Amino acid sequence: IMTHDSVCKVTIKAMFLDGLFWASSCSFNSFIVPYLTDNGFSEGIASILVTIISTLSFLVQPITGRFCDTRFSQKQVYLTLSACSIPLLILLAQANGNIPLTLLCLFCLTITLYQVPGLVDSLIVRLKKENPGLNYGLPRGTGSFVFAIAAQIMGMVTVRWGHGARLYMGAAAVACSMIAAFTIHLDPAGDTEKGTTKKVPVSVLLKNKSYLMVLGVTFLAMTGTSCVNTYLPMLATRLGGDSGTVGSSLALAALCEVPAMVLMNKILQKVKAKRVILTASFFYVLRLALHLVVPNVSWLIGIQALQGLSFAVLWPASIYYINDIVEDGVKSTAVMTFSSVGLGISNIFGAALGSVLLPIVGVYGIFAVCTGLTILGLLLALLGFAKKWWI
Repeated sequence: IMTHDSVCKVTIKAMFLDGLFWASSCSFNSFIVPYLTDNGFSEGIASILVTIISTLSFLVQPITGRFCDTRFSQKQVYLTLSACSIPLLILLAQANGNIPLTLLCLFCLTITLYQVPGLVDSLIVRLKKENPGLNYGLPRGTGSFVFAIAAQIMGMVTVRWGHGARLYMGAAAVACSMIAAFTIHLDPAGDTEKGTTKKVPVSVLLKNKSYLMVLGVTFLAMTGTSCVNTYLPMLATRLGGDSGTVGSSLALAALCEVPAMVLMNKILQKVKAKRVILTASFFYVLRLALHLVVPNVSWLIGIQALQGLSFAVLWPASIYYINDIVEDGVKSTAVMTFSSVGLGISNIFGAALGSVLLPIVGVYGIFAVCTGLTILGLLLALLGFAKKWWI
């Protein structure tokens, strides 16, 4: 039986890990497009590269999750990937337009750093299993809060000193996150069972209609909003903004995630997760639609506050929901597959669609099409209620 003090200690350690990870992640994946366009890549090529990065991330995350279910602990995998990320961030900072080195670093960082959000979620889900009193929303909300601060600071640093300075900050944050990870204790019994107990086949996930519903709604919602991450810099430029505008937008979005993340545990005690997910689907539609009529940079930044009612509601509610409906033997695989769909395949489809549409309909046309995708996500969630596919 875990004491209150021990649960508090575990929670604090998880908060440090999540916060430091998201600070390091911000230095890389939130500024990919500005980094590329400022180093001689066209907007079209940058969009294609984002598609390739998202594809690679989608492919490796379920594999990493399966390793965590069957061979290694989430902590071991996190430390290994983080250790590889540090020299890669430093190399990318020194690339200075060297195309082969830039591409090598981008693709390697996709494997070592870009895929890790799902791994951190999986680690916290395991900690919650071993420490039932742990509130997933607290570390995840801390991650959003630190990301908000990091995005604002890193945007300013980029404007003043360039992309290299920001990437050095990211490398330092990764190193600090490794120290935080070292302090986290996992029950050795959980690792001893790996490879010795009967494995649960991944195919059980394909038979779980409720899990597939979560994936489907997330895919459509996140595909729609992938254009926010990819094309927000381009939209900001057309409205007279710069990397500072991008940093402010990301900061506000992340800051507004914190209340929903922290309160999600209490919210789900009163409202069923499936209804919370439906509500988030509606706000995805509203958020995307407003980008079509945004008049200036100030409004563009302000719209990002809706991140707190869309992503910040959908993501933790889905993690809680998956934790409840999926068997232990495939839980890491389920969480990382969910992450690969939400942060990987949705970005693949969104970026690929954007690459095709950009020269035809422009940035505003892309936002219009992606708004349509979020509408489909809302309709799918409603259909799930009508067909009773949600548990």
